[in-house]
Amino acid sequence: MNNPTKLVKTALENALNATLLLSLLDYVLSLATSFLGKLRESPTPTQLLGLLITPLWNLLRGFVTLGLVMLLLLAGIVIALFILLMPLLLIVTSPIWIPTAMVLLLVTTLLLFVCGFIVVVVAMVLRAFRSFGSHNPLS
Repeated sequence: MNNPTKLVKTALENALNATLLLSLLDYVLSLATSFLGKLRESPTPTQLLGLLITPLWNLLRGFVTLGLVMLLLLAGIVIALFILLMPLLLIVTSPIWIPTAMVLLLVTTLLLFVCGFIVVVVAMVLRAFRSFGSHNPLS
């Protein structure tokens, strides 16, 4: 069985690998050399502005991309949890939903009945005025 101290030491040695650090340093130096070489050619103000803005734009683009990826990941997690937990939520809250649905059904039925009754009464009154009255109230 490995000793925890030995595992930590091995992990630190791998993290501080000299080859990795040298390759990273070489990459940064090549970027700096390229940037300074472009500056030695006496660029126009527009080119200088482009040289200064491009790294910032790339950084901003990276942050926006990372933000969008995180937003999509969070939305997927929320939707998955909603789908997985919905049956449990309905079972736990059914004492609330069943009476609420019954009350909504009764209120909707009563409202439709009253509206239909009003339409029938208005139609009967108009028909009575048309049949027995001397004039049409809508004209």
